[in-house]
Amino acid sequence: MAKSNSEKNDATIKARIAEKLDGWANMLTGWGTQGIDRSVDNTLQRSLLLTEEENRNLYRTDFGAKIVNRPVDDMIKNWFDITNDTDGDINKFLLDVLNAQEIFKGGLTWGNVFGGSIVVMLIDDGTTGPDALEQPLNEANIKSIKGLKVYDRWRATWQSGSDLYEEPTDPKFGQPKYYRITPLEPVPIVQFRVHESRVLRFDGPLTDDRVRSENNWWNDSIYQKGFKALGQLEQTYFATSSIIDDFIQSVLKIENLQNLVASGQEDVVKKRMQILDLSKHTIHTMLIDAKEQYEKSASSVSGLPELMQEFQQRVAGTYNIPMTLFMGRSPGGMNATGASDITLYYDEIGNQQRLQMLKPAQRLVYLTMLAKEGPTKGVIIENWKIVFNPIGEPTEKEIAETRKLHSDTDKNHVEMGSLDPNEVRKSHFGGSEYSNEILVEGELEQPEPPPEPQPLPKADENEPTEIVGDPVAQGGVTSTVDGHKHDYMISDKIRGTGKTSLGGLGETKHIHEIVNFTVQPYHGVNGTAHNHDLPTSEPVEEIDPFRG
Repeated sequence: MAKSNSEKNDATIKARIAEKLDGWANMLTGWGTQGIDRSVDNTLQRSLLLTEEENRNLYRTDFGAKIVNRPVDDMIKNWFDITNDTDGDINKFLLDVLNAQEIFKGGLTWGNVFGGSIVVMLIDDGTTGPDALEQPLNEANIKSIKGLKVYDRWRATWQSGSDLYEEPTDPKFGQPKYYRITPLEPVPIVQFRVHESRVLRFDGPLTDDRVRSENNWWNDSIYQKGFKALGQLEQTYFATSSIIDDFIQSVLKIENLQNLVASGQEDVVKKRMQILDLSKHTIHTMLIDAKEQYEKSASSVSGLPELMQEFQQRVAGTYNIPMTLFMGRSPGGMNATGASDITLYYDEIGNQQRLQMLKPAQRLVYLTMLAKEGPTKGVIIENWKIVFNPIGEPTEKEIAETRKLHSDTDKNHVEMGSLDPNEVRKSHFGGSEYSNEILVEGELEQPEPPPEPQPLPKADENEPTEIVGDPVAQGGVTSTVDGHKHDYMISDKIRGTGKTSLGGLGETKHIHEIVNFTVQPYHGVNGTAHNHDLPTSEPVEEIDPFRG
């Protein structure tokens, strides 16, 4: 018996549901079933790898340039400080002589556009000859740094084998030992090699090894991840331009138009249209036949701004650039300022500085200090490090709050003795502008350790422990303990044995302890103890009277 179409469909649905390993599905409606529910028929396709020319053309567009230039400019605009470079001589050399800020901009820019770039350092280390750049840098003999030159990844290549570190135990295994530079300048040199020790490398966005192998071991272009979003945004603007071109359409209804065209009188119709357009532009009066009709039709742009903003937001979100910076537009919504977006953006820029900029900067600063004709004359500054300056410009309120925080902190340190007031004043206000850093001069004075306790002298075994009569008259001392006055004679035997001193005026004997040669109250010996907290004396149990 043949199955009905309904039974066949049910069997197909059951079979397709059985193929699913997980997820929700509905056998009756077909929801969640491939071939029936279109939402589950989506497949993830690999995007095409952008070529050198495509990346170059993207950078030449307005949005393509903005998503690269904005972050790079923010990364380098406030540069960095070098700790313990008191007079800033190293940075003066980097910025004024080597033009390092502009060079780093080029390295970061082409690293993002093409997936990588290098900066060749032209260093005089005594190596000469046509292959001088191929020799490993002699750091012990650096005389000067003459300049820096940027090349993008398409100008810097290598060949497998001879140009790579091939020893698996080498930390640089698989990395280039030599870069082959193909310059575009109009020079007779077609290609030259540079040893990697003479190179600063800038990589693009992080890419897995499989893709890097296809990129000749460079990273992806920054455009690779947002290519579709950029294309859709460009298409949106193109479509909007077309809508504006056709925003108002003029319509002329001509009687018997179809027959005129059918009989080959198109020229009559065209001439009529020309007369109509001419009259609009000259006398601004429409001349039409009694049987003709003229009207205008306008296209609707309702919802178009909101739709365009969604495409803009997608691109801005893909590249972590706030709309206020990407489009120069304030965020929408009640009480919206975009301040939180800006803060997150600056945090991301700081992260990119550490990932893309810090390592090349550290290498360049280190080699600059090694240069015998450099700013430090070949001396490495102790405990130096690179500190990136704040990216955003603080408001006056933020500046005041920061200085108030510094003031409170400095006050605590001065009171504790860890800072000198003159150090605070000189550090904050000694330069041309306020400084956040505190420079401590000299070493902090260490407190002297307390003296070690001295052993008690040996006592005379025959000396009595109880003083009879007036202790003061016999050379004793008067001691006031807990507001109560007692006279004592502290003998050598008492010092040596650590026993309590018995003595005093009146009928009641006062029992006290000798601790570090000082009379102290004590309430724990045999006999009757004088307790200053009680109105009368009371007996106590016998215990060891020595406590110090």
